[in-house]
Amino acid sequence: MPSFVVGKHELLTTPEDIIGPKTSNAVPLAPIFAEGMPFPLPGNTVHIEDVASIHIAALDPTIEGNQDFVLDAGGLEGIIWDDAKEIVKRRFPEAVEKGLLPLQGSSATRDSKVDGSKAERVFGLKYKDFEEQIVSIVAQYLEAVERTKQ
Repeated sequence: MPSFVVGKHELLTTPEDIIGPKTSNAVPLAPIFAEGMPFPLPGNTVHIEDVASIHIAALDPTIEGNQDFVLDAGGLEGIIWDDAKEIVKRRFPEAVEKGLLPLQGSSATRDSKVDGSKAERVFGLKYKDFEEQIVSIVAQYLEAVERTKQ
């Protein structure tokens, strides 16, 4: 099972598109903006910038070819989707208070053991954790909200 790729999506510029179903960002945002996901999903994520960095690093001729890499920032424990709400409360308290981030959903997490450590070792990368992933997309959403007010 691959990880959900999470993070700021440069091509989405409106609040509706950012929280809409067009990207895998809809999954971690579900507990924040929606009623949650209707079924448990594996708790495996990776930030889009980590995916891009590894794609570029893989071009290095010193990296041995014919290898498979699984990218996952949560380690064997994975993440809990509803932890996004606590992250948002802590990192964006004013937006929560204003009702911009309603925190009204709940998404069940299915346990899924995924080991992305090989990519970290081979490419010398430290994955962005779930908190950094959530902050990235929520900050993009709030920036888009501000632009619509202008």
